[in-house]
Amino acid sequence: MNALDFARFLATYSTMNFSDTIIAAEKRVADSGLTMPEFWARCEIHRATWQRWKNGKFWPGMRAWSRVEAQLNRLKKRAA
Repeated sequence: MNALDFARFLATYSTMNFSDTIIAAEKRVADSGLTMPEFWARCEIHRATWQRWKNGKFWPGMRAWSRVEAQLNRLKKRAA
């Protein structure tokens, strides 16, 4: 990730509504034909972590969320 990508990431991260973003991510994963457990494994996160983020109990750490974003981008490229 270069400096410009990182700046964009920080700007987006600081203003995100993660519950809506996670629901959209789940839809994108389902549309790709991947199961959520497979997606979590690719992102190297646990189901409970995802649920905490989705429920709004915790904000994702930037490192973990960047892995989620990377996997979502791969799904997007694969669909195109």
